[in-house]
Amino acid sequence: MPEPVRDRSATQTRRLRRGLALVATAVAAGALLAALPYGEPSSRAAAPEALPVTEVAVLATPRSIDATSVEIRFERIDTSSRPSSSATSTPLGTIALPREGVARGDVVPGARAVVVVADGTAPRGPRARETDFAAVLYGADEAHGVTRLADGIVHASRPLASLDGAIYVERGVAGVDVSTGDGRAGRLRVDNLSVDAVDRASASIRAVYTWSGYALHIAGELDGELVVYRVGPGVAEIVAIDRATARSRVVAAVPPFARDFTLDGQARSLVMSNLDAHDATLWVVERVDLATGLRTRVMATRDEAAVPFALEGTGLAWATRSGGRGSTLPRGARLFAPAQTMELESLRAMANDGVWAMTAHEAADGSESLSAVHVATGTTVAIGKYGEARERLEALGFVGGTRTALR
Repeated sequence: MPEPVRDRSATQTRRLRRGLALVATAVAAGALLAALPYGEPSSRAAAPEALPVTEVAVLATPRSIDATSVEIRFERIDTSSRPSSSATSTPLGTIALPREGVARGDVVPGARAVVVVADGTAPRGPRARETDFAAVLYGADEAHGVTRLADGIVHASRPLASLDGAIYVERGVAGVDVSTGDGRAGRLRVDNLSVDAVDRASASIRAVYTWSGYALHIAGELDGELVVYRVGPGVAEIVAIDRATARSRVVAAVPPFARDFTLDGQARSLVMSNLDAHDATLWVVERVDLATGLRTRVMATRDEAAVPFALEGTGLAWATRSGGRGSTLPRGARLFAPAQTMELESLRAMANDGVWAMTAHEAADGSESLSAVHVATGTTVAIGKYGEARERLEALGFVGGTRTALR
């Protein structure tokens, strides 16, 4: 299952000095990606005033187990007004969270707005098992602040703000409790799950697809279809669901431990991490062709999952906590130089024009940070008002629309 997205960094400059290399992306005409050489990136960076301004959307939660709220913010990346060190923040509003609650979201294409799924108040007593569906969908923008749109959302799920204007969410109702005292230990509860479309203006809800099983995860969209990972008793599959007709087709059967999805619209494929079907200690990165279902293994790593990220076309990058970095970019281009053991730095989102990316960094001591990186120069801007010791950031994407985002 997808895991919580990691955050923001003041340590990025030091990592760049250790050799973080980013590729220069030629967006027009689908030109090949070319890697910058390792070394001091500042010597190759364009002048600060030459870098285009961008904005990212984040969720900021106080770094405390007693935190009871999350702030929705826009962070403006403008290197001409200050050294390439930090972004400036515009808060949109605050959402209440239960203790240790989870919030995730997405940016709305073509608008200065976001949508967020945040855990609601946990039921008590016999309804405690329904906490899996106690999350709430919110919308937020500068004009209206935060608006409640729908409830009954799956815990820790991520909404999809679609190009068609709808917000697609995972909802459900808890199934019958499974006894573990009659020799059937290990059985999982089967829930009644659905993918629903929510109208951001009216808050009306339309059921799109239903499934009885363990999980129904929205991995992305391509053309008129939603790409969904579904898991149930004895089955795990990637399916494509027509948004207009709700007809579904099975793309590929996969092992039931898939996570960290990104969709490559140009290559018309889905990239993900998963356990090997025959070796429970081997994690693999695969690319799944959404037309044919062909699964192509890109790399494998022992004992830990890599965090892959699809780039437009044939490009793909991954990172592991043991310091591994790699890519399948044309001409051997690389996104990352080797990192220190037990550090994890991975791509989280790419802007529509490919000029800026967001990276998340987790240090060996567990501290987390989030940064914006100018792809062509390697210029890095730390995101956040305070510093990694005081808040935890969740990346939503680039304001107005994101080409690719980890889900």
